[in-house]
Amino acid sequence: MAIVVLLLRLTGSSAAPAAYMLARVVPRLAGAAVGGELADRLPPQRVAAALAAVQGLLMASIIVSAERHLVWSIYAAVAVSQLLGATARPALLALLPRLVVDHELSRANGLVSAAMSSSQVVAPALSVPLLAVFHRPELLIAIDVASFALAALLFASLPAGGRAAPGPLRGATDGLRLIWADGHLRSLTGAYLGGALAVTTASAVLVLAAADRFGGADRVGALYAAVGAGALLGSTAAMRRGSTRVLRSTLVAGALAEIVLLAVLTLAQGLTTAALCLAASAAVGSLYQVWGSTELQLRAPPEVLGRAGAALVLAQYAGMLLGAVLVAALVPLVGWDRALFTACCAALAAIAVSVTGPLREAAPRPAV
Repeated sequence: MAIVVLLLRLTGSSAAPAAYMLARVVPRLAGAAVGGELADRLPPQRVAAALAAVQGLLMASIIVSAERHLVWSIYAAVAVSQLLGATARPALLALLPRLVVDHELSRANGLVSAAMSSSQVVAPALSVPLLAVFHRPELLIAIDVASFALAALLFASLPAGGRAAPGPLRGATDGLRLIWADGHLRSLTGAYLGGALAVTTASAVLVLAAADRFGGADRVGALYAAVGAGALLGSTAAMRRGSTRVLRSTLVAGALAEIVLLAVLTLAQGLTTAALCLAASAAVGSLYQVWGSTELQLRAPPEVLGRAGAALVLAQYAGMLLGAVLVAALVPLVGWDRALFTACCAALAAIAVSVTGPLREAAPRPAV
């Protein structure tokens, strides 16, 4: 939010938020593939620490660029930072099995998801009053710099662990082959792609929906808060048990519910109904994603876990990019509600494709 405000202030152009979104989303596709290789070749906590430190430096460079009115430099820093953030995602997936015994993986994944959901609620809530008081988005960016520095120190302090020692690399496609051969993981990948497609589209049109049906554009904050609260509730529910093994049908049902609830949003006429749809969708999405991450960590061999995680993350980012394209193409033509409904239909089609193919499933690692 702070960077969008900064870009609007520097450029005065309404195209700045769209360009910012492109700079955020597109580089993630390349970062996920590179991150899988790094996570399997190097200790993942070292990878995450190094990338967080560089991201902090990039955020600091945005403050300097703003003082010199170098808008192109801000966009470049955002793009590279997002590239590095996506590179770190497979490392985070590969890191937890090194730190947590198998029967506590669901609880650990739920804790990570809850922390991310909390940040989505707290960060916007703090940014608005801080901007109102100080009128300088650079202050919020400086807080980001400090958070990246703290994250780098925490990652660097983690023990290396020994259970998931990396083996020899056999190629970047090993993760994709594992995902396709395992029915659980293939369906989970389809769920990540379809869910990201629908969720990205919904997020992009919420302000239009609020202005059209739910009491005005200023009500969009309540809708985003419902998303964050629902995600936090789902993550917390996943933490109640240390390890939860789920059927493939459970993962698919969770993804379907997440998408169908967003489709129902297009029929909602009141703010309360819309908030309930968004909260329920986010809760179900968080729950099945936590379970799905646990299944990935238990099923994938340690030497290929990073690349398998990269395939999952890549599918999610591809869904986000498709959602952004759909919004740009359809909203001006058919309106926000039909655009969202179309995105949900495309998301359901992606999941349907993922449940086809070979049914053989990789044998999960035994619980410790």
